[in-house]
Amino acid sequence: MPGKISNGSPTQGATFAEPVADTPNDAESLRTASTAPLTPGDEARFGAPRQDRRVLGLRNPLRRRTLDPQSIPGGQDRTILQLQLQNKLETAIKAFKKMKRKRSKDPLVVNMSRRAEKQLEDVYQLTQKYFDALGVKYTAIENKTKIIIEPDSKTALGRFAQGLAEKHNVRLEYRPLRLWAKGVRGSFITGNPDKLLMSHAGIIAAKPTSTEIHEARHSYHKQRFHVRNQHSLFSGNAFPPDAGWRDKKKSYAKRFSLEELSTFGLQHVHAAGGLGVVRAGLAGKIQLSTKEIQGRLQGILTNLDERADKSSGPVLAKRLMGTCRKLESDLNAHRMSFYRDPAGTLQLMARNEEHRATGQFTFSTSQTKKSGLAYISCTYRDLDSGRRLEIPLLHSGAKALFWDSLVKLSESTQPEKRLRLLLEEYIRPHNEALMTIAAKQTQLYAAIESHKKTLKETLETASTPWTLQDKERIALAVENLRLNLRALRQTISEPTSD
Repeated sequence: MPGKISNGSPTQGATFAEPVADTPNDAESLRTASTAPLTPGDEARFGAPRQDRRVLGLRNPLRRRTLDPQSIPGGQDRTILQLQLQNKLETAIKAFKKMKRKRSKDPLVVNMSRRAEKQLEDVYQLTQKYFDALGVKYTAIENKTKIIIEPDSKTALGRFAQGLAEKHNVRLEYRPLRLWAKGVRGSFITGNPDKLLMSHAGIIAAKPTSTEIHEARHSYHKQRFHVRNQHSLFSGNAFPPDAGWRDKKKSYAKRFSLEELSTFGLQHVHAAGGLGVVRAGLAGKIQLSTKEIQGRLQGILTNLDERADKSSGPVLAKRLMGTCRKLESDLNAHRMSFYRDPAGTLQLMARNEEHRATGQFTFSTSQTKKSGLAYISCTYRDLDSGRRLEIPLLHSGAKALFWDSLVKLSESTQPEKRLRLLLEEYIRPHNEALMTIAAKQTQLYAAIESHKKTLKETLETASTPWTLQDKERIALAVENLRLNLRALRQTISEPTSD
């Protein structure tokens, strides 16, 4: 049954950063950029204009303009009932997450103890009561497997559900049992319609969190590829060596979608939300006390620390870079040999001067899940390590070369020449673009950590109250961090030619 709309004021929705205009950054400047903090008179990194004190507005009080800090978006006060239910729900979720999973011969069957079933029942019932108190519209499924959050314009969750439904045809759901069984914070399920599963933290906060931002980005890329039939650098998958990735970060040990480069990057940028308000306060454009600025900066640094601890973005970027380098090496192989396996797929084997096979390119046809558009899938495999990279190609020219190679195959007139042309015209530029993104992100994640550390040290050594010199140093440290986050934001939506 749908929940009742409360008479109280709706919950304040999540705020999103405005899109940032592109800046003229080249790959060479990114490779050589230093992670050292800016000092007065230095130029900001990544091609940004020189940051002068006059630009920051620190010496000219006549340029100050006032803005009531209360107009800055923030969460509204909860009623006593809402806070009580929120605490009870949070306690119930913590207890449910501690329940151990029983082994099952059937991976599709979840075995639960009676105690775990009781904890799940508590979470399910308290979530409905909490939604009723907040005025969130929902539909509760009788078998206690999910709660569907209905679109509305009065609550943060309702607006989030409304945006997903209207833009991506995605339904917003909460499935505590699935999150517990899979051991994940959130999830995106492809189907008809697609489903975005809210995290426990998002339900408790009653608004989208970093996890929901991550999953919503998956929704964007799925919509772009499978519905709009648009080619993207982030379409495809990377697979580890046969024995799995041997590193400390166990996440995505078997496979990861290239979309993760975009989703984790967006999460990192989202974690620094509010940095623009701090920057405006330091520049004197809005009235914020030193205590307010310090509090906001500490909150942003804490969010970035948590994101750095949880994020797999830096690890995945390094993994992809290694695979792309091997692919690039095999594209420049001494020679290519053609092979057609019994299943009918076409293959090119990259061989060195000793005629030993080092890499394998496999070509096959597939189709998008929603629109059914046929496309060419090229899967590269490094024979030494076992790493694989899957690259889908929606280009009409790529499909024409592939079908022409089949015609040449039937005529026995060197079909490998057409496939080699397919590699040069489509796979090589695609791989180079992926390497550029992976290299940028690897460096930017490291630079963000460096500038974050510098900002912490600057805040710790600042006098009380702040002197003008302290304020300038903090402003420059904030600007360094902002510029690197802005550059990271640009890598998650790299423009591609259709």
